[in-house]
Amino acid sequence: MTGTTESMILEMNSGNETAIEESFRQPTFAAVIFITIGVVGTIGNALVCIVIASTLAWSKSGTTNLLILNQAFIDSMTSFILILSYALPGPAIPKAGGWSEFVCRMWVPHTLLWMLFVVSTYNLCMMSLERYFAVAYPVIYSTRFKKQTSLLMILFCWTIAPLLHYYYPIAYDYNAGGVCKKRGDPRVVATIGVLIFCWEFFIPFIIMAVVYTRIVFLLRRQHRRVQASNANPGPSELRSGQHGIQAPSQLNIQVPREQNVSSRPEGASGHHQGNSPQQRRRAPSETVRRNVTVTLLAVFIMYVVCWMPNHLTFLQFGLGGPLNLSGAWYYITLILAYLNMSINPFIYALKYKLFREGFKRLFCNRCYSTQPERRNFTEHSSVPPRPIPTVSGSNRGLINAE
Repeated sequence: MTGTTESMILEMNSGNETAIEESFRQPTFAAVIFITIGVVGTIGNALVCIVIASTLAWSKSGTTNLLILNQAFIDSMTSFILILSYALPGPAIPKAGGWSEFVCRMWVPHTLLWMLFVVSTYNLCMMSLERYFAVAYPVIYSTRFKKQTSLLMILFCWTIAPLLHYYYPIAYDYNAGGVCKKRGDPRVVATIGVLIFCWEFFIPFIIMAVVYTRIVFLLRRQHRRVQASNANPGPSELRSGQHGIQAPSQLNIQVPREQNVSSRPEGASGHHQGNSPQQRRRAPSETVRRNVTVTLLAVFIMYVVCWMPNHLTFLQFGLGGPLNLSGAWYYITLILAYLNMSINPFIYALKYKLFREGFKRLFCNRCYSTQPERRNFTEHSSVPPRPIPTVSGSNRGLINAE
């Protein structure tokens, strides 16, 4: 929406090179900042693409990682186009032909750049919905949420999400003998601007805010249940403590793997089944789920911080409010919006354990091999799980530490 509004005052004549340069000229400090953000975003997101793509071969979180991979790919493309937009001089516009139409309809008004921003926004929305099903309905998620579901979400983001932005290259921007012009009723343009705000920011924001609020509530409730269970030891543990009997974990008893507790019928061990410390502690899969969710929640928070000023500013401008397109506030909103592309790789590096594990496997194999405990990282790894003896009897088997 910003690029579209900015382009409303832009008109170029291919026969006047000075006019072309003036139309494309940005303050030096702004151009340097934009290009720097683009370089960092391109390199950082390309690295994320490489690492996440490498994890698909051994990770069990393919559905989540496909969406994260798509997000990094979108942001890397957007960052690269951002570099080209502000580093290259204004192109000469032929009087006719397909290239002149592309320049006037897609490049000059930055329509291509802003369509990619919309795709990125809706991909974030899809990731929030995927996380909600993983947390709220883990059984359904593990059995029915396949990679094909993620691919359908990605297809939606690339085709339907930027739907309203199709208006500008089709019916608004055009080439008139080497001059980029615009046409249309101002009231229609203003209406499209408000609809773009609702479709490209307000609706995704509401969806993600409600979904993540619900997810946080569910995670807190699960945490309280674990704490309550830890505070109330089971009868078998009380008897063991009273008679001085050692638990099998202390006796180092090994039981055939085929008797894994996860394969036994629910309730087969009576009321003792849910009371062992290993079962009362947070399951590894729950730890992974929580880590991924917290990571994507941080991504959502940064999205809101970076994009809300820009969208609200241009909403009021579209409704007739004032806006100085050469003022400090305008450039601050642009810098924040562009910054969102390059900040996600740092969030993954700081918060996402799978990304760190994949990075070590890919670029620091020696460091990774000297830390065998890393190989037991939760459900993501395809390395055979490390058995943990239970404490409520040898007939209970071993618990997978996946």
